[in-house]
Amino acid sequence: MEIEVQWRKTPSRFGFNYSLLLNGRMGEADLRLLAEEQLREIRLSESEDRDPVGWISVVFSLPLALRQVLIQQLERGNLITVIGGSGWPNEKSIIVNMMHRFSVTATDLPPEVGLQMVNDPRQWLENISQIVDGQEHMLMA
Repeated sequence: MEIEVQWRKTPSRFGFNYSLLLNGRMGEADLRLLAEEQLREIRLSESEDRDPVGWISVVFSLPLALRQVLIQQLERGNLITVIGGSGWPNEKSIIVNMMHRFSVTATDLPPEVGLQMVNDPRQWLENISQIVDGQEHMLMA
Protein backbone atom coordinates (compact mmCIF):
# COMPACT_ATOMS: atom_id res chain seq x y z
CA MET A 1 0.00 0.00 0.00
CA GLU A 2 1.32 3.42 -0.94
CA ILE A 3 1.35 6.02 1.80
CA GLU A 4 0.32 9.54 0.94
CA VAL A 5 1.63 12.38 3.09
CA GLN A 6 0.38 15.96 2.90
CA TRP A 7 -0.11 19.04 5.05
CA ARG A 8 -3.58 20.54 5.61
CA LYS A 9 -3.51 24.30 6.07
CA THR A 10 -6.41 25.70 8.08
CA PRO A 11 -6.96 29.33 9.03
CA SER A 12 -7.25 30.28 12.66
CA ARG A 13 -7.77 33.58 14.44
CA PHE A 14 -4.04 33.58 15.04
CA GLY A 15 -2.68 32.75 11.57
CA PHE A 16 -2.62 29.28 10.07
CA ASN A 17 -2.29 25.79 11.46
CA TYR A 18 -0.68 22.99 9.50
CA SER A 19 -1.74 19.41 10.24
CA LEU A 20 0.13 16.39 8.91
CA LEU A 21 -2.24 14.03 7.09
CA LEU A 22 -1.19 10.44 6.59
CA ASN A 23 -3.21 8.25 4.24
CA GLY A 24 -2.28 4.70 5.10
CA ARG A 25 -0.68 2.81 7.95
CA MET A 26 2.90 3.58 8.87
CA GLY A 27 5.29 1.61 11.02
CA GLU A 28 7.92 3.15 13.30
CA ALA A 29 10.57 2.92 10.57
CA ASP A 30 8.31 4.83 8.16
CA LEU A 31 7.62 7.49 10.79
CA ARG A 32 11.36 7.90 11.40
CA LEU A 33 11.90 8.38 7.65
CA LEU A 34 9.15 10.98 7.60
CA ALA A 35 10.81 12.85 10.49
CA GLU A 36 14.07 12.76 8.50
CA GLU A 37 12.21 14.22 5.51
CA GLN A 38 10.79 17.04 7.67
CA LEU A 39 14.31 17.76 8.91
CA ARG A 40 15.67 17.72 5.34
CA GLU A 41 13.02 20.23 4.24
CA ILE A 42 13.87 22.57 7.13
CA ARG A 43 17.61 22.37 6.42
CA LEU A 44 16.98 22.97 2.71
CA SER A 45 15.02 26.12 3.57
CA GLU A 46 17.89 27.29 5.80
CA SER A 47 20.34 27.02 2.92
CA GLU A 48 18.17 28.69 0.27
CA ASP A 49 18.16 32.39 -0.48
CA ARG A 50 14.39 32.82 -0.12
CA ASP A 51 11.81 32.99 2.61
CA PRO A 52 10.46 29.63 3.81
CA VAL A 53 6.80 28.89 3.03
CA GLY A 54 4.01 26.83 4.55
CA TRP A 55 4.63 24.89 7.74
CA ILE A 56 8.38 25.54 7.47
CA SER A 57 7.79 29.29 7.83
CA VAL A 58 6.19 28.57 11.21
CA VAL A 59 9.29 26.56 12.26
CA PHE A 60 11.43 29.64 11.55
CA SER A 61 9.06 31.78 13.65
CA LEU A 62 9.96 29.76 16.76
CA PRO A 63 12.53 31.24 19.15
CA LEU A 64 16.03 29.97 18.35
CA ALA A 65 16.58 27.72 21.39
CA LEU A 66 13.18 26.06 20.98
CA ARG A 67 13.80 25.64 17.23
CA GLN A 68 17.10 23.91 18.07
CA VAL A 69 15.24 21.51 20.39
CA LEU A 70 12.74 20.83 17.59
CA ILE A 71 15.60 20.01 15.22
CA GLN A 72 17.06 17.61 17.81
CA GLN A 73 13.69 15.91 18.17
CA LEU A 74 13.44 15.42 14.40
CA GLU A 75 16.99 14.02 14.40
CA ARG A 76 15.81 11.47 16.99
CA GLY A 77 12.89 10.46 14.76
CA ASN A 78 10.13 12.40 16.54
CA LEU A 79 7.60 13.74 14.04
CA ILE A 80 5.80 17.09 13.77
CA THR A 81 2.06 16.38 13.52
CA VAL A 82 0.61 19.89 13.94
CA ILE A 83 2.26 23.31 13.94
CA GLY A 84 0.80 26.80 14.06
CA GLY A 85 -0.52 29.75 16.00
CA SER A 86 -3.03 28.75 18.62
CA GLY A 87 -3.78 31.86 20.65
CA TRP A 88 -2.92 29.82 23.73
CA PRO A 89 -1.26 30.20 26.17
CA ASN A 90 -0.65 33.68 24.72
CA GLU A 91 -2.13 35.44 21.71
CA LYS A 92 0.97 35.03 19.51
CA SER A 93 2.06 31.61 20.80
CA ILE A 94 3.28 28.97 18.38
CA ILE A 95 2.48 25.40 19.31
CA VAL A 96 4.11 22.33 17.78
CA ASN A 97 2.55 18.93 18.47
CA MET A 98 4.98 16.04 18.27
CA MET A 99 4.09 12.39 17.77
CA HIS A 100 6.15 10.94 20.64
CA ARG A 101 7.37 11.95 24.06
CA PHE A 102 10.66 13.84 24.13
CA SER A 103 12.88 11.40 26.05
CA VAL A 104 14.94 14.25 27.53
CA THR A 105 15.56 15.71 30.95
CA ALA A 106 15.74 19.39 31.82
CA THR A 107 19.54 19.16 31.98
CA ASP A 108 19.61 18.02 28.31
CA LEU A 109 18.00 21.28 27.19
CA PRO A 110 19.30 24.80 26.56
CA PRO A 111 18.87 27.09 29.59
CA GLU A 112 16.36 29.28 27.71
CA VAL A 113 13.75 26.50 27.57
CA GLY A 114 11.84 24.60 30.22
CA LEU A 115 10.48 21.06 30.42
CA GLN A 116 7.12 20.40 32.06
CA MET A 117 5.64 16.97 32.74
CA VAL A 118 1.84 17.19 32.43
CA ASN A 119 0.97 13.47 32.09
CA ASP A 120 -2.68 14.06 31.26
CA PRO A 121 -3.55 11.78 28.32
CA ARG A 122 -6.71 13.83 27.67
CA GLN A 123 -4.55 16.91 27.09
CA TRP A 124 -0.84 16.24 26.55
CA LEU A 125 1.96 14.42 28.30
CA GLU A 126 4.80 16.92 28.38
CA ASN A 127 5.93 20.17 26.85
CA ILE A 128 9.12 22.08 26.23
CA SER A 129 8.60 25.82 26.15
CA GLN A 130 10.41 29.10 25.71
CA ILE A 131 9.10 32.55 26.63
CA VAL A 132 10.21 35.50 24.51
CA ASP A 133 8.76 39.01 24.86
CA GLY A 134 5.95 37.67 27.07
CA GLN A 135 4.89 35.05 24.50
CA GLU A 136 5.22 31.37 25.40
CA HIS A 137 5.93 28.96 22.54
CA MET A 138 5.72 25.18 23.03
CA LEU A 139 6.62 21.79 21.72
CA MET A 140 3.99 19.38 23.05
CA ALA A 141 3.85 15.60 23.16
